[in-house]
Amino acid sequence: MLPDLARYRSAAFLITAYEGGALHRADLARAAMGYDPAVRDRLTAGSLLPPRSMKRRKPCGRRRVTMSMR
Repeated sequence: MLPDLARYRSAAFLITAYEGGALHRADLARAAMGYDPAVRDRLTAGSLLPPRSMKRRKPCGRRRVTMSMR
């Protein structure tokens, strides 16, 4: 088991929400109701994250994660 699994999972959730929000920002502004409510809420929340929050992230050590899964 990875000792930092909860941190990795939280980071992945924030990163995908941020990137998804950035990708869909214009469509959300135009037609937010066209999205499933759960997806819409996550994308909206991600689009509100400040860009500096992504610049402060630390690499998780892909090799460490891969080795721990063996």
